[in-house]
Amino acid sequence: MALRSILVLLLFAPSAYAQSLITGTVTDPQSAVIPDARVALLSGQAELRTTRTDAQGRYRFEAVQPGAYVVSVNSPGFQQATSPDIIITTGQNATRDLSLALAGATDFVSVEGVARAGYRADTVTSLGPLGTAPILDTPYTVNVLPSDLIVNGQVKNIKEA
Repeated sequence: MALRSILVLLLFAPSAYAQSLITGTVTDPQSAVIPDARVALLSGQAELRTTRTDAQGRYRFEAVQPGAYVVSVNSPGFQQATSPDIIITTGQNATRDLSLALAGATDFVSVEGVARAGYRADTVTSLGPLGTAPILDTPYTVNVLPSDLIVNGQVKNIKEA
């Protein structure tokens, strides 16, 4: 009976020692370490565990089961970084060092505008002997200048426009 217990224990003992490590160092663009960065171990979209980098920018996930993982790191003032896929097999360790890019003051600029009424005309009411006609049907070129250009002296006539 004791021999049977020892055999069962030995049979399952390797799986306890076959667990793997994922380690790495987090740096900035100048290769300076980033302490206290948040590091997450992800499997698919699920966040399995999180840790923080130490004073030397190192992180460590122990007892990682075989599978596919991704390491994601973020820290204030930096853009988030994600490692390529990490495939862990039984007893294998992996090291993934990540470099974080500086976060910009503005990630994007959005410009919106609204056209003012008054610069669009569908018809012209007085074309001399032609009377009222849609602009597309007129044989003349119609030039429209904003009044501000004339009022503040930037333009005196159509030729200067």
